[in-house]
Amino acid sequence: MNYTPSYWEKQFYSHADIVVIGVGFVGLQSAIHLKKQMPKREVWIIDSAAPGKGASLRNAGFSCFGNMGEILDDAKTMGLDAACNLYIQRYKGFELLSHTISPIKMGHYKTGGYEFFKPTEEAELDAISCKINDVNYILNQTLGINPFALRDTDKLGINALNQGIYTEHEGTVQTHLLYRALYTLALETGVKIFNGIHIEAIQAMPLGQHMLQVAKGQN
Repeated sequence: MNYTPSYWEKQFYSHADIVVIGVGFVGLQSAIHLKKQMPKREVWIIDSAAPGKGASLRNAGFSCFGNMGEILDDAKTMGLDAACNLYIQRYKGFELLSHTISPIKMGHYKTGGYEFFKPTEEAELDAISCKINDVNYILNQTLGINPFALRDTDKLGINALNQGIYTEHEGTVQTHLLYRALYTLALETGVKIFNGIHIEAIQAMPLGQHMLQVAKGQN
């Protein structure tokens, strides 16, 4: 649909120094960080949908960094050090988030988590569990923790082998609380949020100039 912005709309959309596209978890945190680093800059977030309509409010609600099986699968293509580094980045990222939004505000609780194995996967459990010490050693060098341990699962009532790999560091997150807290913090920090705006084009401009072409928002 052809749409010609009015003179006043053009004036309104011409005063952003930094525009973040997407008002999900990544967009909100990016805008908050940018505004804190450059408080005199006008930082906007633009999104075509209602707040949280994308993936941010459609995740499982867990704080997970990777189990032993996932780390060892990644190690097949990138090496064990690089695979462990992915775990470290996720762990540190959540720590940083926890410094921004308190665990209480985001409904975060460390419940711990198990990696279970089917009764027919005894060989797989043996192959993975023998690498626990190697993975813990690498992670401990940076994080100061040994995340993984072999534990009995008999009392859990799970149709699985009687041992699984446990980590105390995983937990739950109430994602609607986390989203609300980040959204509120963005506004309090001075970020401006505009929904119902569709980006038609982004054009590179010389340093100090910018242009954002937008389409009419949907009602």
